[in-house]
Amino acid sequence: AQAEMLFDQTSWGSVVATVFALALAWHLYGSVNTTSLQLWVALKLLAVAPRFVLAWHFNRRENDAAAWLLPAKGLLFLDGLSWGLAGVLLLPSADVATTTVIVATLAGVAAIGSFVLHVRWLACVAYVAPMLAPLGVSLLLRGSSFGVYGGLTILAFLGLLLRATRRSDQHVAEMLTLRFRNER
Repeated sequence: AQAEMLFDQTSWGSVVATVFALALAWHLYGSVNTTSLQLWVALKLLAVAPRFVLAWHFNRRENDAAAWLLPAKGLLFLDGLSWGLAGVLLLPSADVATTTVIVATLAGVAAIGSFVLHVRWLACVAYVAPMLAPLGVSLLLRGSSFGVYGGLTILAFLGLLLRATRRSDQHVAEMLTLRFRNER
């Protein structure tokens, strides 16, 4: 049941996140290295495309839904990592405004992803950790007060998101267990 809940929400989430990625690229054009931006957009689109294909096949499956969780988590990891690359490839060294836009976008996508993926903690970890951890480390490595502050807050935010989704996953599992016991 958790697999069905996961796939039920992720297709629309993938569409919205892809729109955010393209909007971010449009906004960043001219503010960051064009080659890096084009590379990131290509990687982002290549990472999300298999998720749409997997969701399409999942909706037409004839076998157990749980068998689809491992490939879904793997694709979520790749998609999250493509977001995380934005926090490494696109962060300008001296442009605080552009850096702030990138950080805010990744934090927003991670928050939405956590909300959508809350029914399965490991799916959320697979998507959100590779998105925010590279950003946090990239900011910390700047060595500036802005970088240290930004890096620590992003890593703290990641920890809070994962803690909240872990609790939510436990609540969903408990609710489903009670539901199935009561149906017998």
